[in-house]
Amino acid sequence: GFSEAGIYVLRDDWGTDAIHFALHCSPKAISSHDQPDNGTFELYAYGRWLMPDTGFYTYGHDPDGRAWHRQTRVHQTLTLDGRDSADAGRELLWQSSPELDAVVVENASYEGLIHRRTVWFVERRFFVLLDEAIGDAQGALDLSFQLAPGDATLDSAGKWARTAFGDANVLVWAGADAPVTLEEEEGWLAWAYGYRKPRKAFRFRHRGQAPATFLTLVVPYRGTEAPEVSASLADGFRVGDGRAAVKVEGFGRAWEVGRDLEKGEAWGRAR
Repeated sequence: GFSEAGIYVLRDDWGTDAIHFALHCSPKAISSHDQPDNGTFELYAYGRWLMPDTGFYTYGHDPDGRAWHRQTRVHQTLTLDGRDSADAGRELLWQSSPELDAVVVENASYEGLIHRRTVWFVERRFFVLLDEAIGDAQGALDLSFQLAPGDATLDSAGKWARTAFGDANVLVWAGADAPVTLEEEEGWLAWAYGYRKPRKAFRFRHRGQAPATFLTLVVPYRGTEAPEVSASLADGFRVGDGRAAVKVEGFGRAWEVGRDLEKGEAWGRAR
């Protein structure tokens, strides 16, 4: 964790097959070389970029294209009515151990709305994301995700999406009972200057207004068969609470993960 810069790297190894999750939530940059994307992340796993950043594309030859790539809503973070967010990030918790890595950051994204994102890296195998829209600003709350170029499946009934590569993939899961709708969005990846290619992108749109929560699993896996997963928040949780606990199942096992901001700690226990 690079706390002053607002950069966090969660990984299980240093080899080419490592799981690598990089999260950005920083204070306002000292130069113009920044995008309003606090809370966003990239995911690489098992030799493949699975959820890369949108990229900057160009500095001049296509002003409309440049503006598109700079939008908050084309990054893997929360937006209100699709508008660009402010850059006003801060760290609330960073904890790393062989059993669990956890980070909690928040961004004062809009007037009357703070986005708090908690990420648990469970046994350094998969990720639990708890996103909280804290405040009373009214408008559509979207949590956006983008996948690597290639075939992918988006299931609006089950509220999940996954890539369809032959070697390694990622499942992004909210669950059929989540109070969201899954909607496809325009997606582009600019990996080299002046060039870009289409890719699958989508959002979970909350059915309610702020204050609200999104609970999402981001699960990298080898092969083509996605694991069965589920997650649920503990009863009694309220948006903005310092303490949160989540029951999670996946890969044939069960855990409870949690955080307590007042105590400055996070945990992950097998059940």
